[in-house]
Amino acid sequence: MRSSHSSPTLAVRLVAAQFAVTIAIVCVALVGWGAHAAWSAAAGGAACAIPNGLFALRLVMRMRKTGRVKPADVLIGELLKLASTCALLVIAAWGMPSLSWPWFIGSIVMVLKSYLWVLLWQGLVARKT
Repeated sequence: MRSSHSSPTLAVRLVAAQFAVTIAIVCVALVGWGAHAAWSAAAGGAACAIPNGLFALRLVMRMRKTGRVKPADVLIGELLKLASTCALLVIAAWGMPSLSWPWFIGSIVMVLKSYLWVLLWQGLVARKT
């Protein structure tokens, strides 16, 4: 029987939380501050969530194919994730002349810290069962 803390399940939850946080921030920005804030929040959140999602997908696929993930797979994946995140952040910063920096940076921080909520939730759920 698989644990509720299995790596593929947790990876999917972490990435889903990052996309959910991005969507929530975009909605708040759109309703309260308009389209420029919403696009800025979307750019920041997506620049972090998309590479994390691709990294998690790669690890889950490797786990299902071979039954394990090698440390080299994780290292290479992390390097690719960091490089693509940096590239997407630079593209957004240079390509969006009306970028709202507070929303851009705020969404990056919220998306990158969303894993704490997932891990906290996992711990609370595990204690109840």
